[in-house]
Amino acid sequence: MRFFIIVLLTIFLQTLPIHAQYSAKDGASGITFSSSNLMQSLNSTDVKGTPYYDNEIKEGKVYLPNNKKTEVLELVINLEEDVLLFKEADVYKIFNPAIIKGIEIYDEYEQPKDFFVIGFSSPENDITTKSFLRVVYNGNTKILVHHSVDFDRGNFRDPVTNRVTAEYKKKETYYIVRENGEFKKTRLRLKNLVKDIGEFEKELKDFAKKNKIKGKSESDAFRILEYYDSLKEENS
Repeated sequence: MRFFIIVLLTIFLQTLPIHAQYSAKDGASGITFSSSNLMQSLNSTDVKGTPYYDNEIKEGKVYLPNNKKTEVLELVINLEEDVLLFKEADVYKIFNPAIIKGIEIYDEYEQPKDFFVIGFSSPENDITTKSFLRVVYNGNTKILVHHSVDFDRGNFRDPVTNRVTAEYKKKETYYIVRENGEFKKTRLRLKNLVKDIGEFEKELKDFAKKNKIKGKSESDAFRILEYYDSLKEENS
């Protein structure tokens, strides 16, 4: 994953103070959430699961136009509504989607863990310009993951509590995104990746065999797409 981190860190360079990037007027939609209400919804006992990417509030930075980014913020990605919440003055506000270019989420060691981009569109795959897509490989040809949730209201009522079981069911769909912006659904299997890439099938299989790549992990997919990009460059 070291190569993945390097790719992310080279996308943008300049960091600016938070107040230079947005205000209550132009940085958020005006809808606010209290911290206590947000935490309650993240850990709700009435509904299984959550509509959020993480079940915990994470630190991260938001990448903005003109190669700028915010300082470290407390962030929550709502996959059901396709909105990003950020903490300001002890309340959570919706970040203005019009100025989001990417989102970098940190792990517990304050290191980049996940990177999301928005702005892509693929109507046939229910992806809009507001959809959050996690980056696996960011080359000329990309691998992106669309994280989404479905709310299942359920049809079983507990005879004791009289509550109906409901659940947020998360799903993730992998896509190869070509240079022309075309999305191709794929799976983390060598057979699927090679077929869905659509070029240099023999060379990619030979490369995978030589390097004992099974194609069953994101790091495997990264290496395959990285090699594919090198083949494209050699044959251009």
